[in-house]
Amino acid sequence: MKTTWRLLAIVAALVRLPLLSGQAQQFEDVAEKRGLSWQGPTFSQYGMLAAWVDYNADGFDDLYFQAHSTKQGKHPLFWRNDKGRFQFVPTREVAPDGFTREAGDIHMASWGDFNNDGFPDLFIQNGGAAGSGTPHARHLLENRNGILRYVSKDYGILGMYGSGRSALWFDYNNDRRLDLITADQAVKADQLTFPQLYRNDSDRFTNVSAAVGFHATAAANFAVASDLLGRGRAQIVLLGAETKAARAAERGLIADVFEISNNSCKRLPNPPEDRWGRDAAVFDFDGDGCPEVIGTQFVQLWNMMDSKSSLPADIKAKGKPLLCYAWDAKAGAFVEQAARRGLSEPLFARTILAGDFDNDGNVDLWIYEQAGSLVLPARYYRNNGDGTFTLVPHANGAELRLLSPHADTDDEQGGIAAAVGDYDNDGFLDIYCAPVTRAEQKGKTQSPIQDTIVVPPALFHNRGNGNHWIEFNLVGTTSARDPVGAQVFVTAGGKRQLREFTGFNHRTGQDMRRLHFGLGKNSTIDAVEIHWPSGTVQKLSNVKANQILRVTEPRGTR
Repeated sequence: MKTTWRLLAIVAALVRLPLLSGQAQQFEDVAEKRGLSWQGPTFSQYGMLAAWVDYNADGFDDLYFQAHSTKQGKHPLFWRNDKGRFQFVPTREVAPDGFTREAGDIHMASWGDFNNDGFPDLFIQNGGAAGSGTPHARHLLENRNGILRYVSKDYGILGMYGSGRSALWFDYNNDRRLDLITADQAVKADQLTFPQLYRNDSDRFTNVSAAVGFHATAAANFAVASDLLGRGRAQIVLLGAETKAARAAERGLIADVFEISNNSCKRLPNPPEDRWGRDAAVFDFDGDGCPEVIGTQFVQLWNMMDSKSSLPADIKAKGKPLLCYAWDAKAGAFVEQAARRGLSEPLFARTILAGDFDNDGNVDLWIYEQAGSLVLPARYYRNNGDGTFTLVPHANGAELRLLSPHADTDDEQGGIAAAVGDYDNDGFLDIYCAPVTRAEQKGKTQSPIQDTIVVPPALFHNRGNGNHWIEFNLVGTTSARDPVGAQVFVTAGGKRQLREFTGFNHRTGQDMRRLHFGLGKNSTIDAVEIHWPSGTVQKLSNVKANQILRVTEPRGTR
C-alpha cells in the first residue's frame, strides 16, 4: 500500500499543465521538496479545512488539515514547520486525547487563543444531523505548550443543535477574553441552529445570544470581524449559507452583519439577498479605507455533467461571476460592484484566497474552480491598483496539477481546502492547497484502493521579487492577546493601506494571523497606526521594511 501511494505521489509531481506564456511565473509547487507528502489513504473526498497556525509558538507557521469525516481513522493531520521544511506529526504527539470524541462528519474549525497564554487553541465543529433536533458534540481543545488537550466538558461545550460549520473567536464584550461565535447552517423552526454567541466566562462558555441581542436570521458557513461599514470598529459578519436545508432562510453571500455597542449586538437590517454565496475574502481591495467582500456564487451542478464530461462552452457559460459587495454609506446598503471591477467572467468558483502576492501594495485573488465532477485549473487575478483586476495566465504558476480531472462525486458542498501563509518567513505570501480525492464506489474498478488522488497536495512557494514588505505580529494586553477586530494602517510612499485582524476565516481555510503588507519600492514606512479593540490607538513612524515586527499593545485603562 505504501509503495502504491509513493508511486502516485511521484506521478503527481510529474503531471503539470504546460505553461504557454513566456512570462516567468511567480509560484512554484514545492510540496514534495518541503516534506508535504501523502501519509496513506487517510483523506475523505475533499478537505474541509486547511489552516496555517503556529501551534508550538516557535515563530514558524505549522499546517493543520482536516478532512470531512472522522470515520475509518480519518483524523485531522498536522505538519510541523521546521524553519521551512515540514514534518508529519502523529495525532498522539500533538493531541493525546484525540481531536474528537465521536465518529462522523466534522466541518471547519477555528484557531484562537481563548485563555491568553500565547498558544492558539482549537474549536472543531461537527456536522450534526442537519437540524434533526438532536444535539451533537462540539470539540474544544486547549493548547498547553504545544500539546492539545480535549476540554469540551470542562468548559461546558457539550451538545449543540444543527449542522455546525465553523466558528469565529471574537471578544464582543471587550473583557480581554475571546468569546465564541458558532457558524451553523441547518434550519429549524425554533432557530436553535442559527449562529449562536457563547460568552467566555473564564471557566466555561455560556450561550448569551438572546441576552445580548445576537439574533441571526440566516444560516452561515463562517464569520469574520471586519469594519465593513467604515465606522472605526469591527462588526461581526456572517457569510455564506449554501445547503439545501438552509435555502429557505439564506441571505446571500453576506448572511448577517451585527454591530456591537455596550456589550450588546444590533443586526444591520436588509443585507444583500439576491445572490447565493459560498466562499469570500474580506479586504480593502481599492484602498479607500473600507473593506469589501469578494465572494464566489453557488452554482447548481447536479446532473449538469457526468464523470466523463469535458467542459464545452455551453457548460462554461452556466458558471456565475464573482460577487463584490461594498458598503454605500449614503444609500445605507451594500452595492454589488463585481462587473466594474473586471470580475464578470462566468466561473464555477468554490474557494477564494486573497493577499498581496507580489508585494506591490494591492491585494490580489486566487480562485479554485470545480464544475460538477470536473476539477478545473486555478485562476489568479492581479489587482491593478484601484480595486479592478486582470486575469494572469496559468494562475501565475499557482495552477493546480490535475492527476485526474474528475472527482466522481455529486457532493456540491465541497471545495478545495486552501490557505494563505508565509511558511518560510521571507515576506512573500505562499498558498497551500490540500488534496482532493475520488472515492471509488462499489462496482467500480478504476482503483485497487478506496481513495484515489484527483488533485495532489500543493505548496505554492512565492519566488518573490524586488518589492519590499512588512508583517505585524500583534499581541494584545488590554485587548485579548489575539486582538480580533484590530486594524493596522500603513503609509509608505504616499500610499495608505489597511489590514484587519479578522479571524482570518474563509469557507475552507484559516489564513496566517500575521498581518502582511506589500510596500512596493518603499524600504521605509512613514507611519503605522494600530487601532486596538480596546480603543487604544498606537502610532509608529520611520519603520524599516522587510521584517516581521512584533507589536505589543500599550497597557492602559479603558
